[in-house]
Amino acid sequence: MRLQRIVRSLRGFERINWTALGAAVGVVSAVLLGVYSDVNTIVPITAGLAVTIIFMQIGEIAQRDRTGEILGTYYKIRRDRELHRYVEELVRAYLPVQDLKNDVFAQRAKTLLEASLDELSRLADGELHVDTHEELLFAIQQLASCKRELKACSWQDKIEYWDSPEGRCYVKAHRELIKGKKGKATRVFILRRDELDAYKRILLSQAEIGIEVRIAEEERLPPDCLEAYVLYDDSAVRIERLTRGFHKSATLSIDKNDIERYKRKFEEIWLRSKPLAEVFPNDVSDTSQCRMVA
Repeated sequence: MRLQRIVRSLRGFERINWTALGAAVGVVSAVLLGVYSDVNTIVPITAGLAVTIIFMQIGEIAQRDRTGEILGTYYKIRRDRELHRYVEELVRAYLPVQDLKNDVFAQRAKTLLEASLDELSRLADGELHVDTHEELLFAIQQLASCKRELKACSWQDKIEYWDSPEGRCYVKAHRELIKGKKGKATRVFILRRDELDAYKRILLSQAEIGIEVRIAEEERLPPDCLEAYVLYDDSAVRIERLTRGFHKSATLSIDKNDIERYKRKFEEIWLRSKPLAEVFPNDVSDTSQCRMVA
């Protein structure tokens, strides 16, 4: 992550002893200047001292900036009482583990802290990763926060998912967006030709509650179109990580570049898809209304 790389770079600079580095460079400069140039002895010595002083100043500025950053962060935490309490509790919980002098316990504690820092770095970069056990609840919460429009591309879903309690709950959240908020929900299903008949009931049932459903044949799509994702109000995108089965994990991104990329992806897949009325002409009267299959 970008933030993590920056933090690691700063940590590297913090370990530099600028005075020692300046002295070393100054000595080398003085020796080289004395050996390879025909000048008075005082000149190399003066040059070496000048280089040392410059590096000492750099170190002082770097240390002052770092100290200011640390103090600024400290006072921010102090002003936020709830955050201050969390930080204090974290330190109190970590120090006893460190005091046990057990490598297994210490490594476990370190791993937990690193995972927390990694998650905070992801959030700072506009990404939120969701694991399997919380994926459904998160998807429903995100859909509930949607105000105007949802645009989804579904790929590698099993019928069992849409018939499961989780799937039905997720579809119900779509109904709330459409009926309650007067919003719009559109979904492109990427399906193989041999899956169309099996999925017909699912597709028609979603169209019946007001979701604009289209179908794209997997065999006719380029590889870069084969992906599952959901756009919320064109202000956030949820990228799903799937196998042929239930959703395993997802990442919510509010990064503008990610949003623009998936908007273009959806526009492309939409142009390559067909309305239900074209795929099932005997079951759908038009693109917005359908009758359920018996």
